[in-house]
Amino acid sequence: MGSRFVLVFALARFLTPGDVGQYGLFMASLSFVVLIVGADFYSYSNREILARPRKEWSFVIQHFFLAILAVYIVTFPVIALFVSLSDDVLNNVAWFFALLVVEHLAQEVNRLLNTIGRPLAAGTVLMVRMGLWVWFVLPLLWMEPGFRGLDLIFLAWFLGAATALLIGVIIIGYEVKLWKLWPLDIQWMKKGFFIGGLFLLSSLSMRGLFTMDRYIVDFILDSEMLGIYVLYISLSMSIISIVKPAIVDFLNPRLVKAHFSSSEDEYKRILAEYRWSTLLLSTSLAIIIALSAPYIFEWTGKEIYGRNLDVLWLLLAVAVLYAVNLPMNGALYARGRNRHILISNVMMPVVFIVSLYLMSSTPSLGMVATSLLCAMVWDILYKHVSYYLTERDVRG
Repeated sequence: MGSRFVLVFALARFLTPGDVGQYGLFMASLSFVVLIVGADFYSYSNREILARPRKEWSFVIQHFFLAILAVYIVTFPVIALFVSLSDDVLNNVAWFFALLVVEHLAQEVNRLLNTIGRPLAAGTVLMVRMGLWVWFVLPLLWMEPGFRGLDLIFLAWFLGAATALLIGVIIIGYEVKLWKLWPLDIQWMKKGFFIGGLFLLSSLSMRGLFTMDRYIVDFILDSEMLGIYVLYISLSMSIISIVKPAIVDFLNPRLVKAHFSSSEDEYKRILAEYRWSTLLLSTSLAIIIALSAPYIFEWTGKEIYGRNLDVLWLLLAVAVLYAVNLPMNGALYARGRNRHILISNVMMPVVFIVSLYLMSSTPSLGMVATSLLCAMVWDILYKHVSYYLTERDVRG
């Protein structure tokens, strides 16, 4: 999980700030589109798996992937149009679509493994998908200048995600032994699209925030400043890329299961574990990054990366707030209070844009980072207040 963290520093040393910026826009765009093609259907299907007996798991998985296929057919032409509007993505269009498919399917398989109670297998798949391939790339970047480009990164990433997908499919095929061809249940899929659609709007609002920021930096400043921002935000959000698989993907299903089984004491115990573990891990990682970053920026040999450290501190604060709010997001989800998640997430880009407007007289990286921080403060306040007010009403 820390491999992407190492990769970011390697890119900063061996690629130009402009290439780092291009990589950041590509990554942000891909992450945003992965959400679209997934349609957040897993929000419905994973809860269905937890609520159904084991003999019906194959029904859910079969219909889940049929739903994904339908989304692919509908959305790919629209995505092609979207890609044509961004030169940074258009220049790597073949890699974009190849990575879109394998990264999305590997991500869904990873979630399924956690949901069916195979966290160690999920961790293995995640390691192959997100980290193992990086260690094959690093020696090539170091020893051979001819390999110092984005094509090598994209190739290794594709092979890693494809291998992870294959491993995950084999494990799921073994675990879900009662496979059968179920009759097509259109109503079940319609319900999944409706529920997933609500979550999708929420997810797109959150993910859109961390896509919009890069495009705004590219628009108001230049490619060099974008490279600096991409390095800083990548380092900061590496905290989330570690917290989610290490804690969230493991505890979220347990929290939902405790709620469905009406085990209130177990629910409270898991939520407490969820909260202190995310706080401890995220703050520890932020401190490590804050202390080591100046020395590693010096190691890159590019002075420009060390000139805006105040922006890095702001973005680390954003990442920590994001992390410590994940348990509350999970608690609202487990309780079925999806409306509060939706309202908060949809309002985050609004808070971000208003904050940008209020500070627009002095365009800078700090302006964008501060606006992100304002949006995150809104999110953490709204979700905590909403959760405790609704819990009080239920107990009352």
